[in-house]
Amino acid sequence: MKHVEFSTMKVLGLLSSGFLLFTVLILVGCGKKSDAVAELEKAVKTAEQSAQGQPAPVAANVNTPLNQPVAQQMSQALISLKAGNYSDAVTLMQAARVNPNRTADQAMAAQDALAALMNDLAIRAANGDALAKQAINKERENRNKR
Repeated sequence: MKHVEFSTMKVLGLLSSGFLLFTVLILVGCGKKSDAVAELEKAVKTAEQSAQGQPAPVAANVNTPLNQPVAQQMSQALISLKAGNYSDAVTLMQAARVNPNRTADQAMAAQDALAALMNDLAIRAANGDALAKQAINKERENRNKR
């Protein structure tokens, strides 16, 4: 009988530990910005700080989004992400990541933000978000073209 009580107590202890862990994960995840938005905001700040004192871009047509300065591309990507235009956000972040006028800090910030964005889109797609699925498919197509 002591053996049964020990097993029951062990199971109850594991269940309560699991419940506690689940509760902590839920509380940590609720009420905070999506990682993609937070990472992109951080990248925009880094890009703007790195752009100070930088010469103007050498691109022929600066008015197209893909030829804009890195900080501007990231800012536009953030606006697109917040508006739910995931494909535009991905395209702009990919352009910022490979922009020939980027600094090393901007390149790292763009890479981190793009990774967070793709992770966020994967979660959204898994939860049935059709726009997120479209953005992921478009990113794959673009990657396969290179």
